[in-house]
Amino acid sequence: MKSYKLRLTVETPVHIGTGESYYDLEYTVKGGRFYIIDKDKFFNRLEKLGKIDLFTKLAAKGDISSIIAIRKLVHDSFKKEDSLSNFEIDKSALPEIEKKMFNFTNIERHKSGEIRKILNQMKISKTYKNPLSLEPVIPGSSIKGAIRTAIIRWLLSKDEKTIESIAKKPVEKRNIGLISVLRKFQKDITPDTVKDLLRFIKVSDFSPVNSTIKIGKAKMVHRKNRKKRETGLPAYLEYVSEKSIFEGTITIDCEMAESIFGKEKNFKQELLSIQNIMKVLRIRYGTHTYYYGEKKYFGNFINWKLRPKKHDMEAPIKIGFHSGSLAVTTGIPEITRIPNKGGKSKDKPLPPLTLWTINKKPMGWCYLEVVE
Repeated sequence: MKSYKLRLTVETPVHIGTGESYYDLEYTVKGGRFYIIDKDKFFNRLEKLGKIDLFTKLAAKGDISSIIAIRKLVHDSFKKEDSLSNFEIDKSALPEIEKKMFNFTNIERHKSGEIRKILNQMKISKTYKNPLSLEPVIPGSSIKGAIRTAIIRWLLSKDEKTIESIAKKPVEKRNIGLISVLRKFQKDITPDTVKDLLRFIKVSDFSPVNSTIKIGKAKMVHRKNRKKRETGLPAYLEYVSEKSIFEGTITIDCEMAESIFGKEKNFKQELLSIQNIMKVLRIRYGTHTYYYGEKKYFGNFINWKLRPKKHDMEAPIKIGFHSGSLAVTTGIPEITRIPNKGGKSKDKPLPPLTLWTINKKPMGWCYLEVVE
């Protein structure tokens, strides 16, 4: 069993989704910064200001105008020391966030439906953080998921017959075929976690060494007939900003894998070596995701380029929410389909038509480096 210390450097905005959001009464904006409200401290301040009764009266009213009035009361009464934490807001996102929060000079002129729509757009999606320190954390599952995808893609590239076999299956049954590829079996078998090759790779959560969270506006770029345009509503979210650094460990138990898989004729222990893992990550994310994907189809729009590797123990990797179908699938057109959520048409083949960006940078790019 061998353990390695790894460093993760964020190159473009990363958002690890939690399914949770800040809603309009959980935060406020002052001086271009986003403040998470500490409810205990804030209500103590309201009590000192003699505004508790006003807050209670507005909350009991419960209509749209009272929500806006509470929003204004919170903003006017809040002080910086009443916050749990605060983050910088991107200049590209700040004007729209402020407009949505405070542009209600005459509430009666707005239809309630319009105000409700604006309030719904004021939620800010949370990124994954330590609940005590509120510092960002990169889950080990995000890194391991990227490794799994890269290994499957690498194995498939050497097995055209399996690609043809999986391509003939219905979309919903293709995952079983991919699991079989990972286990190096020649036929489909029922999923069995006991014989999951990746169980011998343990990846810790990556803790921050030097990190920053910002609030930004994610936009979806749509390419159609070789024309690129921003489309759909933007998503406002927390993200881990560029140049943030995290560290974690990866532990590989090659001996245990050998004891279980050693009789499989195609199993090779080198598959699980750290050198091979870094190599397949470079192939999957550097060659296929970036050069054959984002650069080829969105290169004229995005404002970011993948740099060459520094050494063989470094690799690009793409993680997190909005990282895109090229990053989370095998990327092989014959067997990959992009789900058409909510639509009536069938799932779509590669290449993808959309890419999510913040400040014209594609989301989710990092460099992973073995340091010890």
